[in-house]
Amino acid sequence: MKISDDSLKFWKISRDYLHSYISLVSGCSKETLRSYKTSMNNYIDFIEKTYGIKRTEMTFDIFSRDKFEEYIKWMKTDKQYSVDTVRLRISAIRSFLEYAGSVDIELMHYYVSVAKVKLPRKVKKPILYLTKEEMKAILSATDGDTKLHRRDRIIVILLYALGCRVSEITSLMLSSLHLNCNDPYVVVHGKGNKTRHVPIFDNTIDHLNEYIREYHPDNVEAPLFYSYYRGDKRELSDDTIERVLKRAADVARKECESIPMKIHVHLIRKTRAMHLFQQGIPLILISQMLGHEQVSTTTGFYAFATYDMMVNAVKKANSDLAEEPVKYNVKDIEEYLCTLD
Repeated sequence: MKISDDSLKFWKISRDYLHSYISLVSGCSKETLRSYKTSMNNYIDFIEKTYGIKRTEMTFDIFSRDKFEEYIKWMKTDKQYSVDTVRLRISAIRSFLEYAGSVDIELMHYYVSVAKVKLPRKVKKPILYLTKEEMKAILSATDGDTKLHRRDRIIVILLYALGCRVSEITSLMLSSLHLNCNDPYVVVHGKGNKTRHVPIFDNTIDHLNEYIREYHPDNVEAPLFYSYYRGDKRELSDDTIERVLKRAADVARKECESIPMKIHVHLIRKTRAMHLFQQGIPLILISQMLGHEQVSTTTGFYAFATYDMMVNAVKKANSDLAEEPVKYNVKDIEEYLCTLD
């Protein structure tokens, strides 16, 4: 079967985008690459089933605005995808077409056409996170005398202490730990191959030292958390980390019934950030710790203060009214406060 030049161009640019641009040039994580592949396949499946266009016949013409709008309706009505999933699928396609337009200027009109399609509005809602009591129960659930228990314990401790994504935990190396300096820290490799330094403190350091003595007695560079494959130390999979956390939550739930049934690493990440926020840590510092490129990303997550925080803040404001008002010497501050709506 002869494939047209336009179809060959489409599939070549698709492959270059996924295997060269996304994974190598952009430095995106394995999860991001997997997500973009899924989004591309999802759209291609839709086109194939809805319009009867075979994959070997597909060209960039499948990205016409009317087809793209039908695709969005299909995701929302037929598949009943969540708003977040729909927005993710659309963003992935837009990113691909923007790349295609940068490769061949004649393809840019496909990106411009699709970019005009509005994203479904995201409904803002309070973030889910664990209470301090729930988190303590999960941290305590990995207590045990076996070597595996001790490994699982430090995995859960670091998930909370570092506020890491699951891929950031699996990619930690022995050399990522800097425990013998005045202010110990862990070097975390995040999205876009960016690194950040996250401080750690006494209890976490003690657990890490114990783990290193048992799992890295030779002090030779290797993945911090590993399993053996053909005699070599290989980093644990994301699924293994998620299973460790789920096991801890299942044990903890026996003592703390309020722990939700669905536990995942990102929930621990949100929990750590919210606990820091509740303790008065500035959002800009939380943003740096999470590895967000912009503070607005963090603000979007944690703009919803808990009810208790709101009550305490209002109580304090009301009690302060009985005290002598603060006299501002800086005129700009007074003017700023008067303009707040």
